[in-house]
Amino acid sequence: MRKVFLQIFLLIFFSSNVSAKNLNFNKLTGDEGNDIMVHNRCSALFNYVYSRIILNENMRDVAETYLKLNIGFSKLAALTDHKQNKTPLEEAKNNQLEKMMLFEKKYREDAKYYKKKNGDYISGVIKEDLIFCMTVAKGISDQFPNFFK
Repeated sequence: MRKVFLQIFLLIFFSSNVSAKNLNFNKLTGDEGNDIMVHNRCSALFNYVYSRIILNENMRDVAETYLKLNIGFSKLAALTDHKQNKTPLEEAKNNQLEKMMLFEKKYREDAKYYKKKNGDYISGVIKEDLIFCMTVAKGISDQFPNFFK
């Protein structure tokens, strides 16, 4: 799993475009340390990328990794909401699922913009966020090796 993380991270890092359109981790809340927002954004991002690559038979293993990352970050958002805000767990799951879906919708909108602009769905802010989220995921998997399995 670490090898896949590293390969994806390096691929995205070296092909990253430094422009950004709508989504900036600081812009939505003004708070870089908002764990729940970061977990939702990463979950939404991995869900979006998963949906883009799942139909490619050569990318099934990578798609599976993105699905596991999506699920892990989704659970983490709900658990963090439950712990920080004392939200009942089922309510936290539903709240965070709704928020993740809103972020995922924004990623889809941005992807359409980038596809028209430069011919690639996964570029600009989406690549930048992938780098960020892969770094966060690596940090989590270093501390908790089985978290995304």
